[in-house]
Formats: sequence, structure tokens, C-alpha cells
Amino acid sequence: GAFVRLAALGGAAQMLLFYLGGWAGDALALFDSTLVYAVVFLTVAAFGAGRILGLDAYIERIEVGGRALTERFPKLRYVLG
Repeated sequence: GAFVRLAALGGAAQMLLFYLGGWAGDALALFDSTLVYAVVFLTVAAFGAGRILGLDAYIERIEVGGRALTERFPKLRYVLG
């Protein structure tokens, strides 16, 4: 898909909020499956998985004004995988 990095950051934020909403304050329940999923989402965001099997690599190569999209708008590199 497109914008995998942005979607992964949103998923990690959602999982973190699910974790904090269901945590009763017990020290033994520190690591829950939702927290593990948040770490997985952050890993996907860090490695930019959209460049491997997503549309992000194709979107980065689109030419706008004779230059690649990410060369013309460098801040898109942070959002695209």
C-alpha cells in the first residue's frame, strides 16, 4: 500500500492507547500483546516496508516538473515508506 510509514505510526499510536486504556496499573501486566503490536508497528515504520512490497517506491519515482517527487518535495521522504 501507499504511505505505509504513516499508517504504521498511526497503528502504533492506536495500539499504545489501547494498551494504556486497558492497563490497571499492575506491574506484572507490563507487557501485553497490544504493546507488542505497537512495537511491531514501530518496526515496520522504521524500516519503511512500503518500499519493498508497496506503492511507495512507485510514488517516489513519479516525475513532477522534470524531477522525482521526493526530490521536489523532500519532506515526503518522512511519510513515504
